[in-house]
Amino acid sequence: MSMWPFASASQRFRGAAPTPGDFPDFAAFKVSSVRLKVWLPEMLTQRIDWISVETGSSRPDVVRALLFEHLYGQVAYLGLLEYQRRHDEEAARRKAAQPASDPDRSDDGIVLSRSRDTPIDLQMLGKSDEDLTLGLSQRFMQDLESLAAAHELTPSSYVRKVLVRHLMGEPLHTGWQQAVGRLPATPAG
Repeated sequence: MSMWPFASASQRFRGAAPTPGDFPDFAAFKVSSVRLKVWLPEMLTQRIDWISVETGSSRPDVVRALLFEHLYGQVAYLGLLEYQRRHDEEAARRKAAQPASDPDRSDDGIVLSRSRDTPIDLQMLGKSDEDLTLGLSQRFMQDLESLAAAHELTPSSYVRKVLVRHLMGEPLHTGWQQAVGRLPATPAG
């Protein structure tokens, strides 16, 4: 998360802040056991690529971070980063004490797009010329599917919607939604 670059020091909180008790179980996000393919237009891939270069992260990691923050909130995302930092420190301590074995790897199932038709949400954004495959934990995918269903969208269409909002801004997202109207559920992924 970025902080406001023009902040003054006068309003900063001093002291130990309590940890929120409603964080998701971060361990549930460690193993990516399912795959989701999302077709993206160039305007989104350019922004993902820029963040990828600026942060030194992979493209899927950029999208997973945006989706995690969208699904669970910014505070939970910061909690996840702290959880992983502590886990990495503990793993480094164990490795220093004795050589560590190779990390466990799971056999990942792949969820493929059901159709090559261009969904209506992509008609305004431009042709999808690149696909991005996201490895997600079972919990992550279930929560994403639930939100997508609540919006009457496929998970792929919902991810595009989230990316437009987070990478392009709310004014463009609102204009896009007004132009395409209520997005119907489509068989396209």
